[in-house]
Amino acid sequence: MKFLDSKGEFKTSIKNDIKGMLSLQEAADLRFRGEDILEKAFNFTTKQFETMLLHDRDLIDHINPHLAQQVTNALNQTLLKGFIRMDVRSYFSFYENCNTHDKKLLEFAKLDFNILQRVHQKELAELTRWWKDLDIINKCPFARDRLVECYFCALTVYFEPKYAYGRKVFTKITTFLSILYDIYDAYGTWEELVLFTDAINRYIEYTCILNQKGN
Repeated sequence: MKFLDSKGEFKTSIKNDIKGMLSLQEAADLRFRGEDILEKAFNFTTKQFETMLLHDRDLIDHINPHLAQQVTNALNQTLLKGFIRMDVRSYFSFYENCNTHDKKLLEFAKLDFNILQRVHQKELAELTRWWKDLDIINKCPFARDRLVECYFCALTVYFEPKYAYGRKVFTKITTFLSILYDIYDAYGTWEELVLFTDAINRYIEYTCILNQKGN
């Protein structure tokens, strides 16, 4: 591998190519257990970035004022392991300040982001009306109002426009599970929880039997 020296270690000259190391770290994030070279690449780039931010941040800012923030983001959470739509929003500023960026591509990406965000806002408004109609706040005052949080969880699974129905179902199910959790954690008596736990265990056992028969 051209990045390694004769001793099998990464060449120190690589640290001068900050953008290259960012790409190397993102590639290393795709490693599987046992891929020693990628593991070594991840450790090398992480160490170099931490040293840069600690001792050479002014130098990075001089080269590119937005590069230091990009390095910081890479250390905290890389693009490949984050929530795609949220990371895209933060990446706009990095790409926009890159001298080689494609203006048309950037404009299209921002338009796509805004249109999809509007779709998500309409879905959340619809779910909010559904939630208010249930009147859970008055019927179960002990339960936490986590509708937006549950919808956000759905977005982490699938954010594309075509999965609108899936997001709504996911949000409703997760919301009811949250209510059940609050009942179990803060409201139910010991006797009630024993019966409730038994019912859940019997349901799980019954589901497993059905799955076995189906196979």
